Amino acid sequence: LAARNEYTQNIINGVKGFTAVLPSTSHSIPNIPAQPGGYLSMQFGSSWFQDRTILVQGGRIQTSGSKVVISVSKKSPDTVNRVTAFLQTEFPYGGKIGGVLYSLVSLIPRVIKALPGTVTISS
Repeated sequence: LAARNEYTQNIINGVKGFTAVLPSTSHSIPNIPAQPGGYLSMQFGSSWFQDRTILVQGGRIQTSGSKVVISVSKKSPDTVNRVTAFLQTEFPYGGKIGGVLYSLVSLIPRVIKALPGTVTISS
């Protein structure tokens, strides 16, 4: 029994003696761009740059660079779901409405409350 306790104590002391050796950060982190063009955005707002129009029930979402115009003439549950999904995808860090910066958590209700109508969001 004494030999077993000594063996266990040696294992515990050995484990306590381990130290983590991490690789140097200057050599271990690859520099891989997040998008094919090599642009990595760490700012509020959208991560896309291509102009497009997305049709939603009762309206549309128009993108132009870092600006989005959401125009809805009739608010429905489907419209709310699609606008919410768009904002979660394209504005994960939030956006500006009328010069006021909103986080994503406060941006979604602000946009939904303004519908039906037109809302302009910029990054």
